[in-house]
Amino acid sequence: MKKLSYLLAVERFLNNVVRRKTKKLSISFWLDLPLDQLVKRLKKNTNRPLLFQKNIAETVKKIYFDRKKIYNKADYRIKCGSLKPNEIVNKILDLYEKSGS
Repeated sequence: MKKLSYLLAVERFLNNVVRRKTKKLSISFWLDLPLDQLVKRLKKNTNRPLLFQKNIAETVKKIYFDRKKIYNKADYRIKCGSLKPNEIVNKILDLYEKSGS
């Protein structure tokens, strides 16, 4: 039975070795947000070195499209734009249960 991982940092999923192990031992989810929502959230965050003192909107857009191919390797993609946190959790749990893992 695969484990449901609570959190896996994006930077770690970008690593091939970590991603392969994650796919083998657990289930991965891409919580996909529209770019405007990502930018809005990230403007408040001062702990993101890639965004420090840069045009946040352009940088987020570039990073998103650079990484999208890797994000698509997640087992499941959940479009979170219009979902409330509890709805996202319920989708994750539902997908996990249906996966038979």
